[in-house]
Amino acid sequence: MNAVVVENIPDPLPSFVNKVEKVRQYKVEESKLANDLARKQGSTFPNQLSHWQHYLLNADCLHSNNKKGQGINIAVFDAGFTKVDSLEAFKSLFAGNLLKGSFDLVDHDNDPFHASPHGTYVLSIMAASIFQEFTGTSPEANYFLFRTEDTSGETLQEEYNWILAAEMADSLGVDIINSSLGYTTFEDSLQNHTYEDMDGNTAPISIAADIAASKGILVISSAGNYGNGNWKYISAPADGDSVLTVGAVDSLRGKSAFSSFGPTYDQQIKPEVCALGSGVYVVNTNGGVVSGNGTSFSAPLIAGMAACLWQTFPSMSNMEILEAIKRSADQYHFPDTLKGYGVPDFCKASFYLSGLELEKENTLFVAPNPFTDSFYLYSDDQASSFAIYDISGRTIYDIENLSDQPGETMLKIDYLESFPDGIYFLQYKNANNEYLQTIKIVKQQ
Repeated sequence: MNAVVVENIPDPLPSFVNKVEKVRQYKVEESKLANDLARKQGSTFPNQLSHWQHYLLNADCLHSNNKKGQGINIAVFDAGFTKVDSLEAFKSLFAGNLLKGSFDLVDHDNDPFHASPHGTYVLSIMAASIFQEFTGTSPEANYFLFRTEDTSGETLQEEYNWILAAEMADSLGVDIINSSLGYTTFEDSLQNHTYEDMDGNTAPISIAADIAASKGILVISSAGNYGNGNWKYISAPADGDSVLTVGAVDSLRGKSAFSSFGPTYDQQIKPEVCALGSGVYVVNTNGGVVSGNGTSFSAPLIAGMAACLWQTFPSMSNMEILEAIKRSADQYHFPDTLKGYGVPDFCKASFYLSGLELEKENTLFVAPNPFTDSFYLYSDDQASSFAIYDISGRTIYDIENLSDQPGETMLKIDYLESFPDGIYFLQYKNANNEYLQTIKIVKQQ
């Protein structure tokens, strides 16, 4: 952005300086505690508590095929990552050499493992692993941790910390930025943003987020928790037009009351998508699994699954991944200012990126499903051919010229013992090569 942040303004100013803008005023007083998003904690339970937040996104479609973010680089921008370097739930990051870098842009060192537990909660949703109790959405991705938020106050400098982190992330080859942060008003009221500023082109952090997206990074931002407050709307950088903004829903897919509303001031649909944000399970700094609320928690659910999707389709661009996620959402054809395009289905997203279609009537049935080494296929429409695809769209089984007779078709498909366990897609076509239906089938022992 052709700018520099300095702690003291030189006098006289160099002749090439066009403008000076204050981003922070230091005060000698006791630091106030951060008002972290989503502090609610509940009881620890002995089961796989992360199941439901994954289930809403149809995460198993990718996870069961060993798509867990391998090879995708995720940067997490937050307020601190207390005890991530010592908790058992994150040991797999260190054992697998998956933590590729850690940076504290507030204290100017490489130790962000303090200051706030908020980043610990956020990271756990993607990366934590506790046997038979909790699994993140992308536990095998690579991670870079950035502390950009200063919990001792709220100043414009934090937006510039974010910008510096984005520049560093770009230089490190980061694919996805998860930002569970948002900015509206500051200690110095002269720096405050207004709703009119939420146009993607005014707040410094939003301008930078769109620049990062133009470099090929998938930027994912929480919408904000202002839905039942005076502000009500999304915050920066969620207003960026190339940013994937994530709102929050409850377990029944209803909008969480706190989730910020759209649209942007220039009438872009925001948030684009939603994930579970009410009663999300996270790992706390004691190593326990607890529940919390906030769009801070819905954003990393999407970011982790986006990593799994991108791993499956590595040749796609960041915007193609973004569009597939939007298109797969449950109210794609009737978006609103509450939930945007709705809750995405990552199985459908993989369909779209595979070039497969989904919108036909239910004419095709498979039993049993899941299957082991064979299944029966029944269609009440005339069929000429069928094919089975893996989740990357690769054809692994096909039969043509099934029948020249009109009407119903029933086949036994067997000798499938050699198929690896996982999720597949079966597509049926008629004699005119028009698909009749595509459905998900599951191979398991």
